[in-house]
Amino acid sequence: MSWFERKSSAVILDAIEKLAKEDELFVVAKDGALIDAIKDIDNVVLFKDLTEVIEIPQLKATLDELNASERKVTSIIETLSTFDSCYEISQYLIDNYLVEVEGFYDEDFVELPYDLSDIDLTEHEVHVRNLKEVFLDSPRYLGNRKFAYALSAECEAELSFYCGNEAYESLSYQYRKALSKSEVQGLSNVKVTGSVEVIFKGVVELSSIETDIETSQLQVHLSYLGAERSHISCDVRLEKLEVQDIY
Repeated sequence: MSWFERKSSAVILDAIEKLAKEDELFVVAKDGALIDAIKDIDNVVLFKDLTEVIEIPQLKATLDELNASERKVTSIIETLSTFDSCYEISQYLIDNYLVEVEGFYDEDFVELPYDLSDIDLTEHEVHVRNLKEVFLDSPRYLGNRKFAYALSAECEAELSFYCGNEAYESLSYQYRKALSKSEVQGLSNVKVTGSVEVIFKGVVELSSIETDIETSQLQVHLSYLGAERSHISCDVRLEKLEVQDIY
């Protein structure tokens, strides 16, 4: 870690400690060192990604209150919940390459299924090759003219990791059929590789939706996302990558 990174981490930690003294503080963190430093601080509730934050009861209750108090928010959410709206936005994301998933992802970003997380393995990595489908659901109002969807992006990928031969042989037949092992010269562990289905989890945020907009106008804006005539902006944040069970 560079001097600048150490200094930045110290500043963040100091700010968290000060804010936590005043009230309960929700923190989203992925950095392992930062997580270790703050996990035992009183009043700090730690989350791995924004997807988890959106689902906590306290925030859901606050968002529900916002939904009830804002003019026409409920009708906007109903419009965003329709199949046509979800399809329109998901196609926009795909057609404009806003869900960029192809590449390599290491263990800090990847969640393994129970069967694999239960064995002693190292250096697991996922090579995502192809985006298959994008699904949106559970639109919520965030305030300040912003709405958010929970995003799931299904992809085809290649999984690789190292483990002991006994650990590999302890896997179920379905896993051993899908994931092949090979010996590596100079290593006691075997290398395991195979094709898997993975799902990215994240958030799609729509900004600049006026809460007094008519439903018909909203539908028009959604059909022209990215064009000058649409004032709505769309941002994607990928939070984690889940390797699916092998059946």
